[in-house]
Amino acid sequence: MLMVLINMLFFRKKRIFHLDALNNPEDNGFALLCGITRVVDSTLEYQFRNSITLKQVDHFTKEIGKRAAKLELIIGDILNIDTHTTPVYGKANLKKTKIGSKNKVMKAIITLFVQDQETQRMIYHTSNFRGKSPAEMLLMLMKTIKEITGKNPGHMLFDMGFWNGTVFECLDLMKIKFTTIYKNYPKNVANIKEIILKNTFKPIKFTSSTRKRLKAEIIDVTTNRISGYSGRELRVIILHVKWKKKWKIVTFLTNDFDSLAVEVIERYAKRWRIENWFKEMIEYSHLDALSSPKPKDHDLITACRVLVDDAMTLLKHDAGREFACMSNARFFREVLGEGNLTAHVQLKEDTIVVRFKRFDTQHILEPLFENIDKKIEELGIKPQIPWLNNYKLKIEFEQ
Repeated sequence: MLMVLINMLFFRKKRIFHLDALNNPEDNGFALLCGITRVVDSTLEYQFRNSITLKQVDHFTKEIGKRAAKLELIIGDILNIDTHTTPVYGKANLKKTKIGSKNKVMKAIITLFVQDQETQRMIYHTSNFRGKSPAEMLLMLMKTIKEITGKNPGHMLFDMGFWNGTVFECLDLMKIKFTTIYKNYPKNVANIKEIILKNTFKPIKFTSSTRKRLKAEIIDVTTNRISGYSGRELRVIILHVKWKKKWKIVTFLTNDFDSLAVEVIERYAKRWRIENWFKEMIEYSHLDALSSPKPKDHDLITACRVLVDDAMTLLKHDAGREFACMSNARFFREVLGEGNLTAHVQLKEDTIVVRFKRFDTQHILEPLFENIDKKIEELGIKPQIPWLNNYKLKIEFEQ
């Protein structure tokens, strides 16, 4: 049943009830991939999803992260942290929140995501806030992240929605560096104005190719005016930058006193990678398509989405350097033929032989499946596939 969910998302089916459309007696390809003779009725899939416990979902999510770390999809030194709101329609008993994409307040499930900045892969996510704010959840996440990656992160980057002086102090005591945007509380605004009046902006040069030509200047000082924070002073970097013919001010708060100001700013700019991940997941695997208003069910489907995304990343990497940065949607469309490939499937002794009819891009995939059993065994993995009744798999291509 889990393989049905995973393959459903791989082949870009938006909702579970769309499985009913796959019950075509003339084409059992989808069912065979899942290790079954025909596609199950969608009501059975709903029952399976509802029977899964919150503890099992969380264990599954962590396990995906651990396997990704072993495959070096995750480094874990620099983390991008953000929340994604998925709108909910109907009479679900959920709190209302601002939906940025729709620019209105409505019921939604809020999911907290942790991304590895360097590899851009997702490490962990959860919708189970246990009555805590996103900022308070940061501290609870540290134990989980260490369980997945084997270490505490070196640096965390998050937006002003996580602003909490007590949390800043806890991170400081844990010797975890963080950078965030200075929140526009009235007292904070007054503090920034005072800093600007007492200091002089100094020119700064960016190193990244996309920002090298920008005119910018900064004020780099310290402050102890952070409510709830009683530790040592924090660093304030006020950036005055010319962007699209207009000058604008962005203020950063950090406990990183070791990095140059330009390094702090450019590291935080890469936090936008998590927003790009949200955008691609909405396009490819319908991140905002909610099949249940229950956070537990939502987390299970999201975990499957992350697993599919990791699998696509590995597939693109193996296919060649020119495909590594290609979006999942484009790779699926241009290389995998939008899921319209056809093949003949036959069981020969202990091996399932899948012979694809010729298609234009098969030369990209052919090298990946040559001597596949030997490649798998060299990795210390048995070539028998559990969900295919422990048969081996052989992929062939018509010439």
